[in-house]
Amino acid sequence: VARALNAVRAPEVGLLLTRLQYGALGPERVVRTLLARHAHLLAARLCELLGLSEMKVAVVHHWGKAKIGGAAASLSDEALLAALAPKLDATAGASHARLAAEALAVGRRGLAARLLEKEEDATRRVPLLLQMGEERLALAAP
Repeated sequence: VARALNAVRAPEVGLLLTRLQYGALGPERVVRTLLARHAHLLAARLCELLGLSEMKVAVVHHWGKAKIGGAAASLSDEALLAALAPKLDATAGASHARLAAEALAVGRRGLAARLLEKEEDATRRVPLLLQMGEERLALAAP
């Protein structure tokens, strides 16, 4: 807990919490606060330090959505996929489909399709493929 408190108290984060406040908020709420400040790396490290695997998935999804939403139009779908895929693949429980939905929402259909190719869960993949008008791919899904 002391390491977590020291990390969030750093000047670049500026989250001044006492041990009592941290205890009252709980680690999940602190991680959500870090996500609101777009401190994704610190949030991920806190999750690892405290063994919060479900929150780590939420951190990766939040980071991915921010990356997709904030990407310049000149950045190719391939470059975005190259940045997103390793983090998604390395995080147990992370869904490619959730980020594919975000990509589709911001008009990056190609990125959405590539992310869906990597999604293993057909129950997540098929609805998005149907939304994209890709009935053939949806029917071919295992």
